[in-house]
Amino acid sequence: MFYTSVSYNGVPFSVNSISIVNGTTPATQFSVKLATADADKSLTFDVVYSDGGYFILTNVAYAGQTFRSSGIINAPTTFSYACGNLTLETAAVDGLYNSLSFNSLQIQAPFSSIYKEGFVFGDSWDCVGFVSPAILMGLMVVVILLDIIFIGICWMMDINTMDRFDDPKGKTITINAGAE
Repeated sequence: MFYTSVSYNGVPFSVNSISIVNGTTPATQFSVKLATADADKSLTFDVVYSDGGYFILTNVAYAGQTFRSSGIINAPTTFSYACGNLTLETAAVDGLYNSLSFNSLQIQAPFSSIYKEGFVFGDSWDCVGFVSPAILMGLMVVVILLDIIFIGICWMMDINTMDRFDDPKGKTITINAGAE
């Protein structure tokens, strides 16, 4: 597990130690506990192995509160889950939410490997989807420009010479191009 900072409601806190405990339920493979400077508050989450070859982070809790993510926090077992800014929120209590934020989070569950001293994360499974809003807007602009070019070319191909006043029986205009 790697992260640059973690904060609760915008207030950063430090982690003193990380411990991994085997799962307490059949579905949970193991639980991770991050001990903080305040002994009463620790950050815990469960890592579950799904049938499809993915690991999923569930039951994220800090200071007795359970947090949820807007999306599923998962990755294939040979990949690491990475997120630049991951924000988890509690359920609303009196219209207020508590938030837990990680900056530059990267985690990989060791299902398919043995712990090594020189551990290197696998390829990154990023929390941002493959098609971001910026990519969609770029594609939309390209489609609009291609439509404009297509319509313009169609209009140019439809241009005809004006032959309304031509008289096929009359004398044609001849221009001599001789050098003087």
